[in-house]
Amino acid sequence: MSLRDDAEAVAQRVRDLRNIIRRKADRYASYAALFKRDGPLAGSAGIVLDDIAAFCMADTTTYRRDARDEILIMEGRRQVWLHLQERLRLNGQQLEALRRELRETEDE
Repeated sequence: MSLRDDAEAVAQRVRDLRNIIRRKADRYASYAALFKRDGPLAGSAGIVLDDIAAFCMADTTTYRRDARDEILIMEGRRQVWLHLQERLRLNGQQLEALRRELRETEDE
């Protein structure tokens, strides 16, 4: 392998990394546009997140004594929630505050 081949391989790796970074930035921007709308989370985002949290069993264990398949299904649901939480770059306290605010608003 020549120096030119090495340089071309490095240049290709840089292009690949730029594409990965661009895709991740685009994905973050898409999540932010859907849920945040210029700063704080949009009101409807709280409804969606609360529904997904309940469906994914975000706040409870997914352990079931004799139902291996059910465990796998529940863990899959939980992975959805964790994925969204990561993409929105929110920690558990921020999400809980949002969900609490939503519940208080619904009670009024």
